[in-house]
Amino acid sequence: MERNNGEIKMASKMPHVQAFAAVVSLMALSAACQAQTASQGGTAQPDDPENGAVGEIVVTAQRRGESIQKVPISISAFTQATLDRQGVRDIQDIVRLTPGLNFSRGGQQGLTNISIRGIRSNGGASTTGIYLDDVPLQVRRAGYSGGSPFPLTFDLERVEVLRGPQGTLFGAGSQGGTIRFITPAPSLTDFSAYGRAEITQTKYGGVGYEIGAAAGGPLVEDKVGIRASAWYRKTAGWIDRVDPRTGAVQDTDVNTGNAFVGRLAIALAPTEGILITPSIYFQREHSDDVNSYWGYLSSPKQGRYISGNELASPNTDKFYIPSLNISAELGEKVSLVSVTSYLHRDQNAIADYTAQGSAIILGTPIPIPGNKGPNLFDNSQRSFTQEVRLQSTDPSQKLRWVAGAFYQNTRQNASQFAYDPFIASLFGSPAGDLVFFQDPFRTKDTQIAGFAQADLDVLPGLTTTVGLRVSNTKFSFETTTGGPFAGPTFNDSGRQSETPVTPKFGLEYRFDPDSSVYASVSKGYRVGGSNARQLAVCGPQLASLGLAGINPTRYDSDTVWSYEIGSKNRLFDRKLQVNGSLFYVNWNNIQQFVTLASCGGGFLANLGRAVSKGFDLEVSASPAPGLNLGLAAGYTHGEFKDTVFAAGPVPGQSAVSRGDRIQGSPWRISANAEYRHQVSDSAEVYGRVDYQFASQEPANVAQTNPTNGLNFIPQYFGAAESHFVALRAGVKLSRFDVSLFIDNLTNTTAILDGQNQNNTFLTRFSGFRPRTIGLTSTLRY
Repeated sequence: MERNNGEIKMASKMPHVQAFAAVVSLMALSAACQAQTASQGGTAQPDDPENGAVGEIVVTAQRRGESIQKVPISISAFTQATLDRQGVRDIQDIVRLTPGLNFSRGGQQGLTNISIRGIRSNGGASTTGIYLDDVPLQVRRAGYSGGSPFPLTFDLERVEVLRGPQGTLFGAGSQGGTIRFITPAPSLTDFSAYGRAEITQTKYGGVGYEIGAAAGGPLVEDKVGIRASAWYRKTAGWIDRVDPRTGAVQDTDVNTGNAFVGRLAIALAPTEGILITPSIYFQREHSDDVNSYWGYLSSPKQGRYISGNELASPNTDKFYIPSLNISAELGEKVSLVSVTSYLHRDQNAIADYTAQGSAIILGTPIPIPGNKGPNLFDNSQRSFTQEVRLQSTDPSQKLRWVAGAFYQNTRQNASQFAYDPFIASLFGSPAGDLVFFQDPFRTKDTQIAGFAQADLDVLPGLTTTVGLRVSNTKFSFETTTGGPFAGPTFNDSGRQSETPVTPKFGLEYRFDPDSSVYASVSKGYRVGGSNARQLAVCGPQLASLGLAGINPTRYDSDTVWSYEIGSKNRLFDRKLQVNGSLFYVNWNNIQQFVTLASCGGGFLANLGRAVSKGFDLEVSASPAPGLNLGLAAGYTHGEFKDTVFAAGPVPGQSAVSRGDRIQGSPWRISANAEYRHQVSDSAEVYGRVDYQFASQEPANVAQTNPTNGLNFIPQYFGAAESHFVALRAGVKLSRFDVSLFIDNLTNTTAILDGQNQNNTFLTRFSGFRPRTIGLTSTLRY
């Protein structure tokens, strides 16, 4: 249990004064760069578009670079400058700014759940594609832990959020949409540098800081280029841990954390038309404890965030990705691209299950004095991917196309080792043997696919899109389950395979270079799998469901058909940009997790269908010189259309009822205003305000059946309505920018996640970080 704590203690010894010194040193570096620029007669390049026009972002959503306004897909895109201005540091910040996107980080095992347009997974493979450049990161939720990793937002060229199924070009897992984190490519001709430092103070908590730098340019002009970056962050905690019996403080700011990101990429151009780019990306995140507090001990409005856990629940998630990108120009209008990558990830957590043990045995979450129940969760992924594609390169061609093949081999190990001396003794464990349950779960996913998409200008202004992907997927698992709670140790295995087909059809009409309407029909899927055999203690409840002591072994892929119409427009000399879309999604054969409440087990099954419908709207405007306004709004209404049962219509034991809402905030609105004023040739002052609103989301569907004996029903609560306000003001001196900011200005205490543990009065909540004030400095060269 000390394996994580030792690492964090070393990292957290850096004095806060050194963090402030890092900000000062970045200022000094900036001054030196500005002096060099002045001596060379150079001038700073403005981040903002000229003449008050709304800026244009180039994206690669269709595997080729083109303006976001020319891609007939609902997309939100954020450049690095935009991420800095809005204080974005991780996926949770991106969610606050993006309509149709929902995210939760729940439980003590490092679980994450992300969805686009209501297509949300509660088990099995991911419904949202997560990409770092062209490398897929999304993984299967195996066992009782896991979740996809998310790159942190330092030294990124941009982030793209593609709404709607992207099954043709991005394959399995992009059922609801895809999020892409795009890193800067090494330049063969120009030198560039980026630095960022920050120091923060969180109300009720401690001091946080970060320091990072990135630089790149040619080593050999037109032949060899390099890009390297490194970034470290310490996040301040604000939750205290107490003895739940006496209230005595055991530890303060227990949810302190840290992160490190490093990347190195080299570009080699041995001959004209060939570019070889090997790279490696490394990321490590650690938290000393979870960001959740016990409801009955806490009073957030009075600044009291309290956890009554007997033990800390540290979590460490680290991964690295070596990749090799090779592109070759085959003539003037065709290129060949090959992307090879390997994901190596290890995530481990210690969850405090002491209260759960007390609740199961005694019916109260107050821990038994002297008893401690740590559960160890280990989750690892090893994933090899290879993609090769041919594509046209001339955007002026009437026919623009891409065709390729994809292969992936992913192995995951997910294990749980449950320790509790009191429970172990009740189940007859030998003296000194504290493990009462263990279930290492090993899976293998492979897929091979061929795909193609073509865009044809059939008439002036009218373009048709046709795409198709055919995949062959295979899944297998092995497990060894044991411990006194499980009964006799047993081995189990299973496998599943299928051949999903995902087409896409689209039509776009462009009135002029700045205005268009489009319509699309597309299909998405996520792969199926197979269940492990349940524990012996689950037999009575399985029998009550008509399963005769066993659970369904195989579950197939679920699919969506998405129908979308949209429009993209730039008006008034490009001072106003309005993009919007309407969507209707049919979700069939849904993979849903059925909890066996009496024994803490469960299984996945294909249960019913759902419909998700709504709209998204993004508006950007520059009504006056220096003034920029933005609005992003989205509404998603998702509900189940069938009442389904675990196995046959057992009265009162439905898993999902017709009309149950899919979890996720229906309304998301983000608005911002920024004013910039040039006070001299090299100095600019600015101020901005950001506001985000999320409506109350429906409570999680009760995916459990009534208990048979033990009263063990976790109940999850949907997020409350929330309002988040941030202010930032600063000065930009040529290449250097320094600003003061306040996040969560109103110190809102809105609940974003909640879980009632074991149907008792113990409820854990999580919410926004309390009001945080900070100083940020950035350098761009």
